[in-house]
Amino acid sequence: MRRKLTAMLIGLGLVAAACSSDSGNGGTAQPEPGVTTTIPQVATLRFATIAPGERNLTPWTQGSGYPGYYMMTLVYDTLVWLDPDGRPEPWLAREYSSDPSGLRWTVRLHEGVTFHDGRPLTSADVKFTVEYLQANPRPRWVLTNIERVETPDATTAVFVLREPKASFVLNPLADMPIIPQHVWSAITNPLDEVTMLPVGSGPYRMVEYVEGQVHRFQANPDYFKGRPIVDEIVMPIIGNNQAAFTAVQSGDADAVSVSITPELRAQFNQGGLKTAGGSGYRGWYLYMNTGRAPFERPEFRQAMAAAVDSNDIVQTALLGAGATGSPGFVHRSVPWSNPATREGPLDLNRARTLLDGLGFRDTNNDGVREMDGSPLEFELLVRSNDPVAVRAAEILSQSVARVGVKLNVAALDQATAGNRTWPDYQIGQSRGDYTIALFSWAAAVQQDPDFLRSLFHSNPSVGTLNRSGYRNPQYDELADQQTRAVDEATRNRLLAQMQEVLARDMPAYPIFYPDDIFPYRESTFDRWVYYKGVGILNKASLLAPR
Repeated sequence: MRRKLTAMLIGLGLVAAACSSDSGNGGTAQPEPGVTTTIPQVATLRFATIAPGERNLTPWTQGSGYPGYYMMTLVYDTLVWLDPDGRPEPWLAREYSSDPSGLRWTVRLHEGVTFHDGRPLTSADVKFTVEYLQANPRPRWVLTNIERVETPDATTAVFVLREPKASFVLNPLADMPIIPQHVWSAITNPLDEVTMLPVGSGPYRMVEYVEGQVHRFQANPDYFKGRPIVDEIVMPIIGNNQAAFTAVQSGDADAVSVSITPELRAQFNQGGLKTAGGSGYRGWYLYMNTGRAPFERPEFRQAMAAAVDSNDIVQTALLGAGATGSPGFVHRSVPWSNPATREGPLDLNRARTLLDGLGFRDTNNDGVREMDGSPLEFELLVRSNDPVAVRAAEILSQSVARVGVKLNVAALDQATAGNRTWPDYQIGQSRGDYTIALFSWAAAVQQDPDFLRSLFHSNPSVGTLNRSGYRNPQYDELADQQTRAVDEATRNRLLAQMQEVLARDMPAYPIFYPDDIFPYRESTFDRWVYYKGVGILNKASLLAPR
C-alpha cells in the first residue's frame, strides 16, 4: 500500500519538475555507492536573512515560507520529510503506511530520538502535537480531519481520519513539526510565546534570538541522523535586500536568504562568490478582493487578467529569468497542471469588450472608465522590499491603463503590506484591507495539490488561505472530492477541473515566478543543495549524505 501511495503522490506531481541548478552552483555531489567521503567540518556559517517577521521560530511564530519554515525545521523535525526533488522520505518515522481505506495511517518512529534537552521523543509527543495544533490551529496545519491519534506503544502512532486525504503524507506528515509535550503542555497561548528559545529534536538548537537582529544556532551533536557539518549558524537580520547582497560581497555574510536579480548574476559569480538556484515556485499573484466592487464580478476580474501582459513583466522586470503564471494557478512545470489553463489570456480587445459589457465607459475622455460616476481607480499594494515586484507592479499598472483602469502602486514595507492583505495571518473570513494587491505565496502552495482547496474554498475552516474571499459552490465541491480521492486518475481529473474554474473566475491571477539565484561565498561553504522551487537553506545542505 505504501508503495502504491508513494507512486500516486509522484504521479500527482508532488515531485517538483523542470527545476535546474544554477550555472556554477555548489550543489552537493552524491557519493558513488560504496564510496566513503570525508566532509570537512565548518566552524561558523553566517547566513543573512531579511524579514524580521520570523521571530523566535516556534510553529506559531515563524514566517511559514522561505526561509522561515526552513529555519524552524532546523530546530524541529517532521515525521516525513521531502527530499530536494520533492519526494517524501521517512524522517522521524522509520516507516509509515495506510490501510486500504485510507482512514488509518500507522507511523513507526525511530527509537532513541531525543529532544535537545535530552528527553525522549515518543508517540505521546506526536499525539500531543496533533491535539495541541487542533486546539491552537495555524493556517498551514489545520488538522480537523484527524479524529484521534492512538499510541499503542512508545514508537507507534496511528492516525485515525474522518475521511481519506490524498495528500496526508505531504501534510501533515511531511510538514507538521513535532513539539515536546513536556514543554508545550504548560503553555496556554502559543501566540504569546515570542521570546522563548524553542526546544525541538532537529539538527540545530537555537541558542540566541534577539528580535529584529539575529538568530543563532548550534549543531545538535547527538542528532539521530548524524552530526551536522556546520557547527554554528549565525543569521543576522538585515534590513533590505541590497544591504544583504553587499554583506555577501564584503565578506560580512557567507550566504543570503533572498535571490538576486538576474542582471547581478555575473557580478556574483566571481571573486570567490558563486550562485545556486533554479526555477522558483515562489510566485507573485494579482489578488482581487471579491468583497469589493467591482471585483466581486468575474467579468471585471477576467478583464483585468486579459489586460495584463505577463510576458512583458518577465522579460522586463526579470530579464527573462522566470516563468509567466498560468491562469489555472498551478505552475506550468508541475505535472498535474492542466495544459488548457497554462497560457495567459492577454487580449486587450476582449478586456475592453468585457468592460463595455459591464457599462464601465470613459464618459469624460480622461482615459479612465467610470463606474457609477466614479473613476475605475484603485490602490495596488506591493511590498517595497522586493524591487522586482515593485517594478512588476509598475508595468502591470501600465498594462491595465491601456483599457481604461487606473492602478496607483502603493509600495509598503513588508509588515504593513502583509497586515493589509492578511491581518495577523489569522484564519477566518476577513478579506483584508485591500482592493487589489500583488501578493506572493511560498513554493509550498505549488508542491501539494491540496493547497488549491485551502487557497480558494468558501468555508473558512477549510479555505484557511482564501485571501480574496472567493466563493463558488462548484469549486468547493470539486475541491472536497479531490481531497478524498485515492485514485490517481480521478484526482487528476478533479484537479484539472478546479484549475479550469479558477482560470475562468480569476480570484487570483498568477503573474510570474522568478528564477531563484542565491549568492554565497564558496570559501566558507560550498555544499548548498537547492530544494527545487524553494531555496538553499535546508537540512540537505547541512547534513552529510547517508
